[in-house]
Amino acid sequence: MDFEAITPEQMRVSLAPVLGEGPAAGVAGLYQAMSTLPDHAISPENSAQKLLGITPRTTRQWLTDIGL
Repeated sequence: MDFEAITPEQMRVSLAPVLGEGPAAGVAGLYQAMSTLPDHAISPENSAQKLLGITPRTTRQWLTDIGL
């Protein structure tokens, strides 16, 4: 999976056909507000993985665990 950053406006446009213009604008507003926060990204130091002392399963492990 690759992450491709998009703007809040691009998010609004992509969500509007599915959610409607009002909810899509609300989501875009949330994304815009979050973009101004200094600590909105998950760093290795504050990741759930590190804080909980866990290691996520690989895709292969997950598929095996669910019987596929």
